[in-house]
Amino acid sequence: EDVVAIGGTTGRGTGEHRLLLYSPTSGALLAAFDARGGDIRKLAWTRDGSLLLAVYAGDNALRAFDRNGVLVHEQPLTAPSYGLAVSADGKAAASSLDGRIVVVTARGGRVAPLQTIRAHSDQAVGVSFSPDGARLVVGFRKARVAPEVIDVASGRSLMRLAANDVVDGTQLSVAWSADGRRIAVGGSGYNARKRFPVFFHDAATGAVVGQQDVARDTVFDLVALPDGAVAW
Repeated sequence: EDVVAIGGTTGRGTGEHRLLLYSPTSGALLAAFDARGGDIRKLAWTRDGSLLLAVYAGDNALRAFDRNGVLVHEQPLTAPSYGLAVSADGKAAASSLDGRIVVVTARGGRVAPLQTIRAHSDQAVGVSFSPDGARLVVGFRKARVAPEVIDVASGRSLMRLAANDVVDGTQLSVAWSADGRRIAVGGSGYNARKRFPVFFHDAATGAVVGQQDVARDTVFDLVALPDGAVAW
């Protein structure tokens, strides 16, 4: 459906924070409703499109709204959240800066808690599911800490990705490719050329298999596209 959701901290003047739904084709505002808090850091639609998920930093929560703006789920988080991902099989994951990853089922207009996973480090930010939803990669807002791959069902750490060739900085942004073969990683890490690269890792071994200089500053987000490409 032709709908884009926008949120953030919109209530500084009025005190009411809102989520806005727009048509990207016409630019028309389709709906606006109470976001139940400010400092929204990430939004995502569930794969079936039935719910809009939001994570908050400051208000520290995961919330789910239906298309009419009705709050259908609210889960307090133990620290500010900057990361949110959905899987093709109907799960969602929200990261917190204390290193906890909350995993829920989110489909058919309903949300139910599954489990809370503890990553190997705090400052967990970026999260991305493998295409089958069985694994999750987590990126960290901590200098030179490599992303971690976790088994979703057990919460067990499977591996950390290989170290990348950066002078300094974080690897907080992650995206699992649509074909499941690669994991893209970026962040505030920069190389000797003062460029900010995206690294591509083999999803089975964690080894670096490629890289591309993409920016002159921090790569805050990565998105895997259906054709196998990655947007940043």
